[in-house]
Amino acid sequence: MNKLPLILLSLVPFFVFSQCVSGDCTNGQGEYKYKNGTYTGDFVDGTLTGNGLFKSRKGYTYSGNWNLGEKNKFGEESFRRGHTYRGEFLSNLKHGNGTAWFPSTRFIDEIVYVGEWSNDVICGEGELSFVREVKYGRSKKIEKNILKGTFVNGVFQGRLTEEYEDEILWSSFGLKSEDFRHYKQLTERDYKKLKNPAAIEGSIILSCECVSGFAIFEGASIFRKNLSWWSSLIPPKTKSTILASRQREFDIIQWHAKELEIELNKKKLPCNDESILIAWEALSLKERECLQIRRNYNVETAWNPKKGGAIKNPVPQQKWNNRIQKKLDKTEKACQKMQSKIQKRLEKKDDTICLSGSLNPATLPHKTVSEEELVENKKIKEPIELRFVRNSQLH
Repeated sequence: MNKLPLILLSLVPFFVFSQCVSGDCTNGQGEYKYKNGTYTGDFVDGTLTGNGLFKSRKGYTYSGNWNLGEKNKFGEESFRRGHTYRGEFLSNLKHGNGTAWFPSTRFIDEIVYVGEWSNDVICGEGELSFVREVKYGRSKKIEKNILKGTFVNGVFQGRLTEEYEDEILWSSFGLKSEDFRHYKQLTERDYKKLKNPAAIEGSIILSCECVSGFAIFEGASIFRKNLSWWSSLIPPKTKSTILASRQREFDIIQWHAKELEIELNKKKLPCNDESILIAWEALSLKERECLQIRRNYNVETAWNPKKGGAIKNPVPQQKWNNRIQKKLDKTEKACQKMQSKIQKRLEKKDDTICLSGSLNPATLPHKTVSEEELVENKKIKEPIELRFVRNSQLH
């Protein structure tokens, strides 16, 4: 008999069930303890109906309207290491209009979406804002982007970065001296120190469209007028030569943009936000690769008309011209072939629709069924330890 209290203490976990901690948990306001958290709020006929707050043990919270145990109408939820959402719910899922704040990724920060949701997925009209760090030469700049339009399964339909006011989209041999809005005022001495009397700033841009459940990407390159510079001392007779060399550097960016397009479309990525993370990673790698090629090009083809002779050595420039043109032709041909394959593949598919998100069980209260109820319903057998205790009490 002396061992009985110790046995009972060891069996405490078997007797800790869901229970009403305080108040009226049938028809009124109360606090109810669940297996995975605690609910504080309104009850109707023993169900979570009205306004209430649920806090899970793992840091999830939901505060808002409930109906028959489900999150409905307006509410706010947050995850300890995830996003926060404030807006409309339907049958436990984000549905309707709402605002979400997402955690930062390796590439973008301060991510906020405002707009339409469908069955826990961003789908419909909305606006996505974020900031990202962009490197220009040796300096870095934080740029804010706002993408407004249509979203499908969390994917913005269009360009993944906001357009710049001063940008020019790539075209073959399209650069002009007036496109360089930044004119460097140099002394004759400083001018002679330059390896190249003009420099371009450009980057790869990436767009996406979801068709029949797949993310279809398109890559292109842009030239930045305000960030590209042109020396005010360039002799008129040498402008065409310098422009041609800068155009070829622009072509290098374009060939890498098309390579990125091909690589991403070969992956046959589904239309979802995870694919966009893959695209950001691929874009970052391709930008670094492109920058290194541009540096090599500028070193090997460097020419200043007031330094070392007025005639440019045509040999290294011609070698690079041939290499760049071959890359442009190859990538353009591969892109056309890829687009043809995509069209044939998509002809057999249905149009893209908004997918339904899956319900996360951790976001709902879990009620523990008592031992007596389980035995009554014949769902499980009574544990041996409990039977031992009851038999001991009888004797």
